Amino acid sequence: MHEEISRIIENIKTNPRIVMFDEASTKQFVILPLLHSLGWNTHSIDEIRPEFPIENKKVDYSLHVNGKLFFLEVKRIGEELERHEKQLLEYSFLRGVEFAILTNGIHWCFYFPMKRCEWQARKFASLDLRQQETPLVVQKLIDILSKENAITLRNAEELFRTKSITESLPVAWNKLISQADLGLLERLSKITQETCGYHPKPDEVSLFIKEYAYGLLIPLEEKKRAVKRYKQETHSIRPSLKMTLNIANLLDAIAAEYLNQANHTPHSDNDTVYTHSDYPLQLTVRNSPTSDENQKQIQFERLEFLANSQQIVRAFGQYCATHNIQNAYISAPVFAAKLRSEKEQLIKHHWEIVSKSSIFPYFKKVSGGRYWKFVKTG
Repeated sequence: MHEEISRIIENIKTNPRIVMFDEASTKQFVILPLLHSLGWNTHSIDEIRPEFPIENKKVDYSLHVNGKLFFLEVKRIGEELERHEKQLLEYSFLRGVEFAILTNGIHWCFYFPMKRCEWQARKFASLDLRQQETPLVVQKLIDILSKENAITLRNAEELFRTKSITESLPVAWNKLISQADLGLLERLSKITQETCGYHPKPDEVSLFIKEYAYGLLIPLEEKKRAVKRYKQETHSIRPSLKMTLNIANLLDAIAAEYLNQANHTPHSDNDTVYTHSDYPLQLTVRNSPTSDENQKQIQFERLEFLANSQQIVRAFGQYCATHNIQNAYISAPVFAAKLRSEKEQLIKHHWEIVSKSSIFPYFKKVSGGRYWKFVKTG
């Protein structure tokens, strides 16, 4: 089991095309293989049922084991999960589902929907399959989501218990200090008497605690704000861009946005030209002749961006502004300079700079403008 899950996760970490997966492809190439490797029978609707009905809505999968019902909701790679949490928990609550999972294939969030706490606190664990170490991710998936462990949910319950205590201890401490708990007063009075031989009066102890309480309180609100800032900074970046922000990442991410919208025109028997209202670039896609037309995920032999430096810089700037990412390519000269130092990253992500010897490193020259040609093979 460990080896099979490790293989799937390593493929997720290294597959350059994964950022282009839509929801259907995420299910086919990530979710179902992982569930199978975790011991679930993905071929049995008695164990894993797709499109489980909830009133007039549907949950992507219901998992059935030992008379229990769990929900698994799937979004496409790169989809923000937080805005889907409340709906999943509401669906789970309607059916009395005690365990639910929300994932976009890269990020996985685990919930106890029926726990008596604020709905945001019902998430007890999360995983990032690309950012976290593979052995850690493998063990956590087995502990929480393997069919064997899901039967009892013992490991999941222990994680929820640990999280709840960790988050509640600072609150309890602040309450103990700020309210001058009677037990605390008595204990402090006793130790004071043992130290100096005199028993302090209750009001003396209370005054002391009030005077120094502020310095003893744990700043919970600042901690919450720091966590919120961290989530805003990291969740706004697509999984492929979280580790390194470079030209190859941006080309992949922008190509994915082109392919996920329908504004395209056939150019020849094999090529299709894509345009996008947000970006001043033109993407040419050569479709694979062996692709399955029934699949929603576009199969391709070749992707091609043809643009000058100013157009590329504008596209990068637009993408970074939309996704709240710091843009490292603020001008055409900066882009050209960074391009020279990032050629290895481009090769690693299967991008190639195609040029003509007469105007190297450019591919085309029109009205004084020099155009780059970036090509990616499928």
